[in-house]
Amino acid sequence: MLISTPVKKNSYQYCTNIEASAPYQLVKWENENQAIRFLINDFPPFATKVITLQANIAYYSIPQKRNILNKEIYLLPEPYIESNHPDIALLAKRLTAESPLETARNIYKWVSSQIAYAGYIKNPRGALYALTHKKGDCTEFMSLFVALCRANNIPSRGIGGYSCSGQNCILKPSNYHNWAEFYVNGSWLISDCQKKVFARENMNYIAMKNISEDQNNPMKGYSRFRVQGSGLKVKMN
Repeated sequence: MLISTPVKKNSYQYCTNIEASAPYQLVKWENENQAIRFLINDFPPFATKVITLQANIAYYSIPQKRNILNKEIYLLPEPYIESNHPDIALLAKRLTAESPLETARNIYKWVSSQIAYAGYIKNPRGALYALTHKKGDCTEFMSLFVALCRANNIPSRGIGGYSCSGQNCILKPSNYHNWAEFYVNGSWLISDCQKKVFARENMNYIAMKNISEDQNNPMKGYSRFRVQGSGLKVKMN
């Protein structure tokens, strides 16, 4: 069983340590993503096992500089981020400003004011769907912002995690959320068009994964946890 844990480090958070009530292995892959793997052997029929997990996160008061090894991957179109579509390119051109930061701000203002929140949608529909239908859930808000930024040559990416306030935050499945980050002046900044947050309130966000199409991602297609093996049922409380 693999369980997502907070991103090790980004421009606003640093996961200092992880503790669990059962032995685990730490699994890491690109972009500071990480998860913990529990190996559950010889599990009796109809038995129940409760595993608790605690992660401590430190927040930076000022966004930290982060080098990008391959900036190109944050500028390319990909599934659900149709930044090369003519309709998205045309809107991106209209929203261009004198600086990347002001361009990102214009994109944020447009998406947050023109796209309606349609409630939770199980399957992602993408940036073009959001632009065409003017609605979606947090994933569509995120996807459209990222696509418009990339069409304007601003590195941007989707983030999966939790929107949660307070020092002792207990994560619940219903708190899971997607938002975007864009890269200007050497730092990744938050843009959450659905909740109307732009480049602020960093301490209210817990980044659990930098969303990518990396084929080596062991959590690809899963948000909170992934179970391998038959006969097991897992839920997050």
